[in-house]
Amino acid sequence: MIEKILVPMDGSRRSSKALAYAIDAARCFNGSIVILRVVPLSMLEMAWNSPSSGGPIIRQDFLKEADRRDKKTMTRIRKYLRDKLKIVSDEGIEGSFRVMIGDPAGSIKQCCQEENIDLVVMNANNRGWLKRAIMGSVTDEILRTSSVPVLVLRSGRK
Repeated sequence: MIEKILVPMDGSRRSSKALAYAIDAARCFNGSIVILRVVPLSMLEMAWNSPSSGGPIIRQDFLKEADRRDKKTMTRIRKYLRDKLKIVSDEGIEGSFRVMIGDPAGSIKQCCQEENIDLVVMNANNRGWLKRAIMGSVTDEILRTSSVPVLVLRSGRK
């Protein structure tokens, strides 16, 4: 039985396609949807944690800039997710959203466990085979390691 569907969304138009499929599945199974947005660590945070980040004055500047950017980013992300959640609720489907910070694949798997997810609906990326082979893919990792079923939508080529 599919009661809870996770839709990781990265802000792209392709991820909206996954949401549409998730809405159809939730309607069929009388389920609910959890929309997830994973925010990777910013370059400033990584620099802050590096041993060569400088003294306290430089670190303080990093901290202020990272905080300013984080607040601005989180405001945009929450508005985006509220808009997507409205689409879900307008269809008569129960839903919620989460924002997690960190590694996308790890955060998706963690969310699956914490939210008792029954199905993940996500898009394949548009990278070519060479980039995917070198850099990896969040979708590939989820397919290989997920403990729940995953529906992957191929992006249409025009």
